[in-house]
Amino acid sequence: MIYQALMRCWDVSRQPRGARLDRYGGIVERVERYELVEGYGEVVRRGREARFLTRERLAELVGEKASTIKRIENGELRPSMELARRLERALRIKLLIESTDEALEKALKKVPRQGPTLGDMLGEESSPRSGRGPPES
Repeated sequence: MIYQALMRCWDVSRQPRGARLDRYGGIVERVERYELVEGYGEVVRRGREARFLTRERLAELVGEKASTIKRIENGELRPSMELARRLERALRIKLLIESTDEALEKALKKVPRQGPTLGDMLGEESSPRSGRGPPES
């Protein structure tokens, strides 16, 4: 019965693409995470050369400077998501790939832990409020 009530609230035709129903009946947006392919500079260079474009002409097509294209091709500059999408369209190449959970977990593990966690704080036996500390003399 609850399932039927939730399904009545869930009108698929009105929901954003990629959205799903959470357990409370609300909408949870699908968060898309993308990362650049490895060797993105070489991918851009090969795509440009395959289309017989100069850096200047490619820069005009994507609305950037030729020096920006040169720095991207040399791996000195990571293009923004917007610029990467424009390059993909202009050169018909693939620069952005969906991030995998493994890559995200690996990135999160690299983040240094700062300060004590809630578990550290709750696990302290000598807290004055707990009354479990060493007896006072």
